[in-house]
Amino acid sequence: MVLTGRREETLCKAAPEVSTGCTRVLRFQLDVCDTAQIQDVVGRVWQMLGRIDVLFNVAGTMARKPAVGVTEADYRVDAIAPGFVLTDLNRAFLESGAQGRI
Repeated sequence: MVLTGRREETLCKAAPEVSTGCTRVLRFQLDVCDTAQIQDVVGRVWQMLGRIDVLFNVAGTMARKPAVGVTEADYRVDAIAPGFVLTDLNRAFLESGAQGRI
């Protein structure tokens, strides 16, 4: 299992909570709005594990404000950043010749 998140302290707290039944939990600090970090982490995970079976994306801010107050940064995290992650995963699948669906 691989956990990613912006804050190391959150990753350290979450790892024991989600590791039930896992032999190994890897943690990587990652801001999904930073495409260079995404490429780095996807590459490292692929190199270490040889594949990625399932992706749960729970990154986001869920801005709790009127729609007219939602900023570009809010949209970037909630709507655009997940596309960056999927693009890099697709690239890793294609380059490896792996079979699967995203």
